[in-house]
Amino acid sequence: RQFHAAGNIAQAREALIDLSPSDVIENYARFSSLGGITRGEQGLVASMNLRWLTHYVRHYQMLLTEPVRYNFAPTSHDPLAQSMGTFTFHIDRDGDLWECFGTKETKADVSVLDDDRTITRSDDTPAILEEICRTRIEFDKSRTVTIQPIMAKGGRGGNKSNMLAPGRYRLDLLMLDPVSTKVGQRVFDIELQTESASNTCRFKPVRTAYLRLACNGNSTNDWNSIHEVRIDSLDHSYTIASASMEGYPASAAVDGKAETRWAAQGRNHWIQLKLDPTRDTDRIEIDWYDADRRTARFEILVSDDGQQWKPVERRQSASRTIRDRIDIFAQTQQRSKILKCSYDLALASPGVIDLRITPITGKATLCGLVLTPILDEPVKS
Repeated sequence: RQFHAAGNIAQAREALIDLSPSDVIENYARFSSLGGITRGEQGLVASMNLRWLTHYVRHYQMLLTEPVRYNFAPTSHDPLAQSMGTFTFHIDRDGDLWECFGTKETKADVSVLDDDRTITRSDDTPAILEEICRTRIEFDKSRTVTIQPIMAKGGRGGNKSNMLAPGRYRLDLLMLDPVSTKVGQRVFDIELQTESASNTCRFKPVRTAYLRLACNGNSTNDWNSIHEVRIDSLDHSYTIASASMEGYPASAAVDGKAETRWAAQGRNHWIQLKLDPTRDTDRIEIDWYDADRRTARFEILVSDDGQQWKPVERRQSASRTIRDRIDIFAQTQQRSKILKCSYDLALASPGVIDLRITPITGKATLCGLVLTPILDEPVKS
């Protein structure tokens, strides 16, 4: 967890690579079966699969070693339970875990294909996807699905990190239309947008000894607060600020811990970082506190001596939006045949992927999706 918070995905992956939680569960079940397994032990096996293993799957997804799998299907919630169930999972015949999203999670209608209805697929579509495509959501108004590691929302205590790691991904959208009989009856647009959790600022390359963030509050109030700052040329031994709230020192902005932060109230405050002046610096990533609800107001300044400051020459980020129009029958030429549409995406910094679906004719539909990391391909931005 510490490696991941510091952005060191390779070390975090190495720390988990030899762990096999599935083997632990299987060995426990076999041992408990000796002499006859009790009802309590059976319940513990189920709980380990749903309440323990799922957290490992989530961490593997955060570390680019496990695909993110969503199945749009009926979900189960028990409002009378002491701790109401939040998540529903589907485990396929291969043992892969899919988080399910139904009407409660998507505000869309859920449909289930009759058991006697035959699903067909192309040769390059895995047979395992037939069970996933027996369920689907349908809707006649735009819907947005945020793609991120499983169990991102609704867990007790909240999850500290809901972000995908930087890297390249292949997204497969799974669709099936059991109703249409001709082209044009069910048409919808999709838009894929990568959203970075950090404010990545790019500027003309400079070689400088110091960088200062001149902070002037945010769109909501006059607080300035940063969880983490990432710069390739950063010298972690030196960080100062014009002011700091007690318990929220300037050093917290470079300690690699997502749960700590620097904070100061008021306009015209700053936090100052030391850089390696022999290296080019052309970007800074800033994880602002409450960035999803407010916009920070700040300027980036650089200096060779820590006395004379000048602003950097900011650059605009490149667009990261993919658009496509889907007509399932036109692309499959028959009813109840799985359509798999694939898209290549990239995240230059930790973030999420927003999938927006807008119906054009008839209702839009989606059965599932798989987001697979593509390793050993660095992302340039």
